[in-house]
Amino acid sequence: MRKLLLSILSLFAFALVANAAEVTFDPTSTNCTWQNTTNTSGIEQSETIDGVTLYCDHGNKGTSDYRFYKGSNAKISVVGGKITSVVFTCTANGTTKQGPGCFTNSGEGNYTFETAGKTGTWTGSASEVVLNATSNQVRATKIVVTYVSDGSISSPTFSVAAGTYYEAQTVEITNPNGSGKVYYTTNGDDPTAESTEYTAPIEITATTTLKAVVVDGDKSSEITSATYTIETPVEVANIAEYLTKDDNAVVKFTNPVTAFYQNGIYLYVKDETGEALIYGSVGQTYENGDVIPAGFFGTKKYYNGIYELDAAVSDGSFKASTEKVTPIVAAEKKLADITAANVHQYVFLKGVTYDATNKKFTDADGGELAVYNRFNGITLPVAGEYDVYGIVSVFQKTTDDPQTIQLYPTEFVSKKTVASVAEFKALGVGGIAKITCPLTVTAVYKTTNNKVNYYVQDEDGDGIVIFGAIADLPEYEKTDIIPAGFTGTYAEYNGLPEITDCEGLAEATETGTIVTTATTIEEIGTDAICSVVELSGAEILDIDGSNFNIKDETRTVPAYNKFNLERIEAYTGLKIVGIVDVRNGAVQILPIEIDYSNGTAEEAEISDENDIVITTGEGSIIVEGGDEIQVVTPDGRATTVKGSGDTPDRRRRRIIETENGIYIVVVDGEVVEKVYVE
Repeated sequence: MRKLLLSILSLFAFALVANAAEVTFDPTSTNCTWQNTTNTSGIEQSETIDGVTLYCDHGNKGTSDYRFYKGSNAKISVVGGKITSVVFTCTANGTTKQGPGCFTNSGEGNYTFETAGKTGTWTGSASEVVLNATSNQVRATKIVVTYVSDGSISSPTFSVAAGTYYEAQTVEITNPNGSGKVYYTTNGDDPTAESTEYTAPIEITATTTLKAVVVDGDKSSEITSATYTIETPVEVANIAEYLTKDDNAVVKFTNPVTAFYQNGIYLYVKDETGEALIYGSVGQTYENGDVIPAGFFGTKKYYNGIYELDAAVSDGSFKASTEKVTPIVAAEKKLADITAANVHQYVFLKGVTYDATNKKFTDADGGELAVYNRFNGITLPVAGEYDVYGIVSVFQKTTDDPQTIQLYPTEFVSKKTVASVAEFKALGVGGIAKITCPLTVTAVYKTTNNKVNYYVQDEDGDGIVIFGAIADLPEYEKTDIIPAGFTGTYAEYNGLPEITDCEGLAEATETGTIVTTATTIEEIGTDAICSVVELSGAEILDIDGSNFNIKDETRTVPAYNKFNLERIEAYTGLKIVGIVDVRNGAVQILPIEIDYSNGTAEEAEISDENDIVITTGEGSIIVEGGDEIQVVTPDGRATTVKGSGDTPDRRRRRIIETENGIYIVVVDGEVVEKVYVE
């Protein structure tokens, strides 16, 4: 069972051996060697203090924290000893972004963290500790490493940290040494070799102080000690009874409830007596209509005018739903009818006007309601008329302040419809509308973080990108026709127009023809972003990896091989079909088709008359001993290849490959070896 704490980990006391040492890594120290940079992409970092090394393969440092980026590995190692604990103090709580719960243990030992606190603790006995920032980045303001020198006996470790719990706990004791036996007591006495030998997990059903020691021959470790306080929560039969209990009481629900909305650490539930907010990480994901089994518990708290059940002490009491009922339907309300009595209710507002400047709704009857964007993934739209779903809440900073009734929107449904991409763009950023025209897919680009860009166009050739998570969108291919009738929000990303938060996208059942809107580079402007152009007699030049230039009779424009076309070569007389893109404020082309059938390869101008150039085909080079040769492509770029040793019989075969073949320039006018295929 996953163990969650009520008290802070400072209550978790475990002793170290007499020759134990402690090192503290402080990012604010003037001696800190981690690089302080604004490069958010992260770089390899390392810092060593007294033989202990803190390393990250993809990290950074802020002004007051170490940053372990998502997916990175944090390694703490010691020379000539064993690490017995590593304590991280983070900038956020639990499993939230930057919190200790974003780490998972990738090596030896045991890692635990506070779900409602900022501390994460590794315990064990290892020369290297490896943690992975699995779910999100971790930011630590302090890292304390405790270790012992080789030859000493490490203290035993407990699987459950000391603290207050509301259910019985099962504690496993681990001997981190390769030999010796563990002895323990539960009566407060210090354990010795005469105490009970540990052979199986210990059940803690009442408040207990557990102590343990490792004995190996005539040597003993220091004693590990932890006190577990077991308290009984107040049982309640429904939400109405829960609301009658004292503030800060820990209550246990003996009845099931139905979830109707969950967003991160906000979980809204309902039973026959009312609605409630459960706040914090519950370790489960619920959908509308999921029945949460009885037996969960939390602390009743009052915060800014509302009651919430704080899940910090829930200790795994929230179980996965095994029953589903009819989803909760939002109750239709008039603005004037919404009061504090509706707090936590799921409501539907029909045809209200949203004032984006003052963040409020109004309706035809003169009603008003404040709007607060509480939930992740919800974007407040531009001003306009909408059908709105949301959850009623109250804001009251102190009991002396007036209450503000407000709505946390969960969904905006625009009353607008648009019949073209141009009309959709005219909504402005944040605008929502139903798109009543079909769109044809012109290209597909999938990112490394499981997102997808579908480049699409309407019948006029006006283009835009549909952006979203791959898992949330149908799978389309180039020339697929996306049926009309879906809803989306207008957004812009680095100058690129996008349709986001799409609802109602249907599978494609037909394919269409891609429409081109320009035939020369001169005709392309920033108003043509995402449209498709077709250039004839064009030239590819200045190839540099995926970047190159395209030239026609009017001018030259940058290009980028975003869609991974297999062949990008220096040719003239080409037909190029591409999507107009914007990069750093300038127009570029993303080719989707290149026709080389009527083109001509560009010959390089090589200055040395002894240079030999192979302009097409495939081949290889053998470089003798320590010889060097120069390899040049037709566009004039060169690289040097060196042999692997000083003797002729130590040869290295090197394949020199570019997009369109092998190019060889000889050493001192002599070809070492070449193989050329037409």
